[in-house]
Amino acid sequence: MTIPVVRHLANSIKQSWKKWRGIFQRKSQGRSSNFCEEMETDNEDDMPHNRRGRSLLHRIWRAIVSILQRLQIFDFWRNREDFYQRTFTKPHIRRNLLESVHRIIQAMDTFGITQATQEAQDAARRFTDLEPLEQFLEDDAIIDHQLVEQTQLLWADPMVQEVYIRGNEYHLMTNADYFITNAERILDDNYIPNVDDILRMRYPTRTSVTSTYDLGEMRMTMHDMGGQRSEREQWIKHDNNPTAILFLASLSEYDQNVEEIPEQKNRVQESLDIFEDLLGYPPFETTPVILLLNKSDIFRSKIQYHALRDYFPEYDGPDGDEIEGRDFISRLYEKLAVRHRRHFVARFTEATNTENFRAIFTFIRSTVSRNMMGRGGLC
Repeated sequence: MTIPVVRHLANSIKQSWKKWRGIFQRKSQGRSSNFCEEMETDNEDDMPHNRRGRSLLHRIWRAIVSILQRLQIFDFWRNREDFYQRTFTKPHIRRNLLESVHRIIQAMDTFGITQATQEAQDAARRFTDLEPLEQFLEDDAIIDHQLVEQTQLLWADPMVQEVYIRGNEYHLMTNADYFITNAERILDDNYIPNVDDILRMRYPTRTSVTSTYDLGEMRMTMHDMGGQRSEREQWIKHDNNPTAILFLASLSEYDQNVEEIPEQKNRVQESLDIFEDLLGYPPFETTPVILLLNKSDIFRSKIQYHALRDYFPEYDGPDGDEIEGRDFISRLYEKLAVRHRRHFVARFTEATNTENFRAIFTFIRSTVSRNMMGRGGLC
């Protein structure tokens, strides 16, 4: 039994004792309790023997259920999926944080840039070799609190900030700044991931992850396919008759190259090539395509210091203009859809904005429903 489970049960017993103490106190004051009422019977002597036996067993069972409920064991097992999901995400969020710092330090060596202070230089040595940091990625790991101080020292260094801005040159993960600025909380011994942490976590999808949602009278099954080059050949083998295709593309990667290949290829161009391949695949020729251009919040920030025309010379809009820039990228996808005469809609999204994604999900649901009705399907 892991430490978090033990802690949970200990807390449950503690809460149970508080509840029981209150019950006995009320009983001593002449008040009734639900549990005591469950153990009482009226006119038991007038019952037939077999009914009294069944009634006794029934009362015992209800008493056991009541005790277990008070110990919150039922609640624990009912919520175990969420419990283990949070346990699973915790090491990955810590890995996102520590690997981000490590990549920045490596990039500084590559660029020949040194930290501005001796303290920051000393802290950087801790991240030179990532192997010792593996010990901090276990769920019950005890974190060295000097690691927090060293992370904060590095993040405050002006030369580190300079190299951070150049993150597109060495494949720094998108939300590195979020995790690094929250290092004190994430590396705390009692850390539990919150919704914002999970939404920003980077964990690559391997093969396919299938989820089913009940939406009123409609059941929707979604297949999340791995985006790495090695996974793409599995896409067309998975489902040859989808109701709709959701194509998720990043707006903010216009200034980055594909990491898996040695040659220099822009990530947006790679995404456009995949999009065109998908449009040209015969089994999908009548399937509506919903394009979600994600990370518009990061694009909004990045466009201020990385000019779009430096990566796409054909862009003729003003530098630093978020609306013009994202519309330009959207039109690149639209041209491909028109070329293939495909039904196509696009939406700008922010994965970390729950309200935005709730609206997008409602839009997807209505689009899928209309397509199903068009096919003559009712569910």
